[in-house]
Amino acid sequence: MADLRVPNPASFMIQKLLIRDKRVGQKRAQDVLYIHDTLQLFYGAIETDLVPIWKELEGTLHANQQKSVRDGVRELFSGMNDVIREAAAIPADKRDPEAMLQLCREGFEDLFGEV
Repeated sequence: MADLRVPNPASFMIQKLLIRDKRVGQKRAQDVLYIHDTLQLFYGAIETDLVPIWKELEGTLHANQQKSVRDGVRELFSGMNDVIREAAAIPADKRDPEAMLQLCREGFEDLFGEV
């Protein structure tokens, strides 16, 4: 059996936010879908597991990176936009874009303590 290392959910989402300007079109929408699905999967563990990881990770980021993460959340999840609509249309079981937006907003508010 091979060992497989996967990033923790907080690091995964932060990485997606940090690279958002390099991603265009369908790739950006796909990243938003991944962020949503990660938040949905780990929503019950945000306060107990993800917040401590974020606090530790935040301390390793440069101030510009910390700002970029928060700017990314505001840019992608402050209101309905085409990227969220495109993300909701990707899976075969289409998602409700409003529900995606709401979950991401609430998830990041819980993770960061504010947005």
